[in-house]
Amino acid sequence: MTVTPFAPGHVLSNEPGFYEEGQFGIRIESVVCVTPVTTRRSFGDRRWLGFERFTTVPIQTRMVDWALLSAEECEWLEAHNRRCKDKLGPALKAVGDKRALRYLARQ
Repeated sequence: MTVTPFAPGHVLSNEPGFYEEGQFGIRIESVVCVTPVTTRRSFGDRRWLGFERFTTVPIQTRMVDWALLSAEECEWLEAHNRRCKDKLGPALKAVGDKRALRYLARQ
């Protein structure tokens, strides 16, 4: 088997999930792109990589138990949904999709 290390420009999916056996499951699927990142500390000449999220679908927050998230995770979720609203809002307004705009506003 050949292993190819991540490199800038690679695209993949990130699919974290939770499943309660015999009950239910939930998964948030996102498409991400590998990007170079700058770190707070220097690690010599080693290049560090991160992920840029391509998926622009807001995450439904009504079922989120915010008490289980760290402050950083809450911040990320709110920022992601704001980004989705900023990117999708103008297009939805242009086509007059009031239902989708209401959904965006609730997230």
